[in-house]
Amino acid sequence: LVFKAGDSRPFGAHPALARSLAGKALRQRQPFHQEGLTGRRFHGLLSLPLLSGGQPVGVIHLFDVTQPATELAQLLADRMAAEIDRSIQLDASRKHNRRLEALIAILGQIGTSLDRDQILRVIIDSAREFLQAEACSLFLVDEATGDLELVIASNMDDRIQVEQMRVPAGKGIIGRVIASGE
Repeated sequence: LVFKAGDSRPFGAHPALARSLAGKALRQRQPFHQEGLTGRRFHGLLSLPLLSGGQPVGVIHLFDVTQPATELAQLLADRMAAEIDRSIQLDASRKHNRRLEALIAILGQIGTSLDRDQILRVIIDSAREFLQAEACSLFLVDEATGDLELVIASNMDDRIQVEQMRVPAGKGIIGRVIASGE
């Protein structure tokens, strides 16, 4: 049972699981020991909430614990929660660094050319890859008419050809984006 940071609802869990013994340990935010469980392969259970900054991140179940050292087990669970939190933060930091490195590489590619079409191609291809989009297109405003003109497009499938396109000012989604600035 895993929770999103700052959310008291289970993430990716069935509601019945939230009402389970694991859910009870998390709701109470303290260890929960249950003996005499029937109809299962185990008879006893110690549920230890994993809390990071007071927020639930998971639960550890210890099965058939006859004499639980609850305080020691919770101390270990607290340490595990801190390590899980650090691991999540490290992963987010690495992902952020990879994105920054990708942006630096894109800027390096853009700076190697003075050709407008080549620069726009690098920007649009890089944007599609960076954002992991299937397709990406660049429309520029025709100053004479106010229409939006498709200048360049990038697709994952190079076999798909994009035709020249003009969108009247203020029309369609792209027209609304230009008009509102959002």
